[in-house]
Amino acid sequence: MKKADLWASMRGAISQYLQTSKSFKDINDEVQTAILGNLSDLDLSKLENGSYENAVEYIYGEILTPMSKLNKEAQQELAEAFTMDTSKIDQ
Repeated sequence: MKKADLWASMRGAISQYLQTSKSFKDINDEVQTAILGNLSDLDLSKLENGSYENAVEYIYGEILTPMSKLNKEAQQELAEAFTMDTSKIDQ
């Protein structure tokens, strides 16, 4: 199995694991939805020593921990940016 295929097969498990995490649950609901919705866009095949544990460590270190440290107002602003109707943006 190719590395990219392996990561693709792990995304569901990673998503389920994240949803059980206290750090994840402490994040604004809209931000949670954005994170889960964009997991498929992460190219985890570039992680060194690619493994499930490395992927979870990366997601915690680069996404969840920084997001959970934002105050509630900042999380709300971020949520509004994630849920913005991009069709209304001037080109």
